[in-house]
Amino acid sequence: MNRRTEDFNSIFIASLQEAMGKALGRWKAEVILNHIKKIGGLDLSDIPEKLSDFDVVLKALLGEEGGIAIENMIIEEVYSRIGVRPEIRLEWGFPEYIEHVKMIYITKERIGVE
Repeated sequence: MNRRTEDFNSIFIASLQEAMGKALGRWKAEVILNHIKKIGGLDLSDIPEKLSDFDVVLKALLGEEGGIAIENMIIEEVYSRIGVRPEIRLEWGFPEYIEHVKMIYITKERIGVE
């Protein structure tokens, strides 16, 4: 894994923790993350590389609407930290939005934009 990908993963994890903390409170967010680890076998550090698995487990725990609400908050936080506005694509789910912003972040270094 290259440095830029590692940097993005750190931004993603911080965004996830921030969004879930805002939505649920810190304690409840930690409980949910512990259940994600127990049920889905996903450590926090695994989530950036296993977005589809996270999506499934989160929705199993919080219901479809609850999962989508949390994911939307994570998406907004990640895009904000990267400094771009999300494109609205009705056909995209959580994994696609995160992969999209990840590519923007990685590409910014290649073209010399920071």
